[in-house]
Amino acid sequence: MDGTLIHGSSPKAEESVHCKAFCHAVGKVLGGFDSWESQISTPLAVVPSEKFHGCTDGLVSLNLAKYGLGLVSSHSFPHLKTIFQTMYEYVSKFSDDEFIQGIEPLPSVISTLSLLNKRHQGNILCGLVTGNIEGIARYNIISFDIL
Repeated sequence: MDGTLIHGSSPKAEESVHCKAFCHAVGKVLGGFDSWESQISTPLAVVPSEKFHGCTDGLVSLNLAKYGLGLVSSHSFPHLKTIFQTMYEYVSKFSDDEFIQGIEPLPSVISTLSLLNKRHQGNILCGLVTGNIEGIARYNIISFDIL
C-alpha cells in the first residue's frame, strides 16, 4: 500500500494510529508495558529511518523490539502473530476518521479505483499485495471507502 496507494512516509504518517499501534503492541507483548506508546509514540523515535521506511509491518516490529527493547530477532520473531493481533485490536478501537489521520492517498488513487469499480460493475477482481498486517490493510481500504 505504502508508495502505491498511500504516501508511505511523512511526519503526519509517522504519528498515525498505525504507527502508534507498533509501539503499543511491541511494548505490550514483548516489554510488558500497558502504554509504551505514551513514551514512544512512533517507531522512528528509536528505530533508524532506513530500518523503518519501506519495511513490512513484521520487520518494523522486529526492528522496534531490537532498537527499543534490545531484543534479538530470534526472541521476538515467535511473538509476531501476537504482536499483529494486538496491533489490529489497538487500531480497531479507533473510528475511521481517527484512523485515517496522517494517512494520505496518492494523487488520483481514490478516483481511479472508484472509476474502475463503477465502470466494470464488479466484473474486475482487485487484489492487494502489501507488507501491512492484513486487517490493517483492509481497514485502510474501508476507511477511505475505496471499494
